[in-house]
Amino acid sequence: MTLLSTDESYQFNSYARPICDCEHCCESVFSGEGVTFEGEVFCGTGCLGEHLLVEGVAEGI
Repeated sequence: MTLLSTDESYQFNSYARPICDCEHCCESVFSGEGVTFEGEVFCGTGCLGEHLLVEGVAEGI
Protein backbone atom coordinates (compact mmCIF):
# COMPACT_ATOMS: atom_id res chain seq x y z
CA MET A 1 0.00 0.00 0.00
CA THR A 2 1.29 3.44 -0.91
CA LEU A 3 0.04 6.67 0.63
CA LEU A 4 -0.22 9.33 -2.04
CA SER A 5 -0.41 12.21 0.43
CA THR A 6 2.20 13.67 2.74
CA ASP A 7 2.00 15.31 6.15
CA GLU A 8 2.06 18.72 4.49
CA SER A 9 -1.23 20.61 4.43
CA TYR A 10 -2.57 21.64 1.05
CA GLN A 11 -4.73 24.65 0.40
CA PHE A 12 -7.89 23.96 -1.57
CA ASN A 13 -7.37 24.93 -5.19
CA SER A 14 -10.58 25.57 -7.10
CA TYR A 15 -8.69 24.87 -10.32
CA ALA A 16 -7.45 21.44 -9.23
CA ARG A 17 -8.40 18.61 -11.52
CA PRO A 18 -8.97 15.07 -10.28
CA ILE A 19 -6.32 12.52 -11.29
CA CYS A 20 -8.77 9.58 -11.14
CA ASP A 21 -11.76 8.16 -9.28
CA CYS A 22 -11.74 5.99 -6.17
CA GLU A 23 -12.14 2.31 -7.06
CA HIS A 24 -14.66 1.82 -4.23
CA CYS A 25 -16.86 4.92 -3.90
CA CYS A 26 -16.10 6.55 -7.29
CA GLU A 27 -15.31 9.93 -5.67
CA SER A 28 -12.66 12.07 -7.35
CA VAL A 29 -9.08 11.68 -6.10
CA PHE A 30 -6.84 14.71 -6.51
CA SER A 31 -3.07 14.94 -6.71
CA GLY A 32 -1.57 14.56 -3.23
CA GLU A 33 -4.53 12.55 -1.89
CA GLY A 34 -5.51 8.91 -1.62
CA VAL A 35 -3.80 5.54 -1.34
CA THR A 36 -2.88 2.86 -3.85
CA PHE A 37 -3.13 -0.87 -3.33
CA GLU A 38 -2.13 -3.38 -6.00
CA GLY A 39 -2.39 -0.74 -8.72
CA GLU A 40 -5.82 0.56 -7.73
CA VAL A 41 -6.39 4.05 -6.28
CA PHE A 42 -8.68 4.71 -3.31
CA CYS A 43 -9.66 8.07 -1.79
CA GLY A 44 -8.53 6.90 1.66
CA THR A 45 -7.82 3.96 3.91
CA GLY A 46 -11.51 3.70 4.84
CA CYS A 47 -12.55 2.99 1.26
CA LEU A 48 -9.63 0.62 0.82
CA GLY A 49 -10.68 -1.34 3.91
CA GLU A 50 -14.31 -1.50 2.81
CA HIS A 51 -13.25 -2.63 -0.67
CA LEU A 52 -11.10 -5.42 0.78
CA LEU A 53 -13.98 -6.61 2.99
CA VAL A 54 -16.45 -6.60 0.09
CA GLU A 55 -14.02 -8.47 -2.16
CA GLY A 56 -13.23 -11.00 0.60
CA VAL A 57 -9.52 -10.22 0.38
CA ALA A 58 -9.17 -8.82 3.91
CA GLU A 59 -8.83 -12.29 5.46
CA GLY A 60 -5.71 -13.00 3.40
CA ILE A 61 -3.81 -9.88 4.40
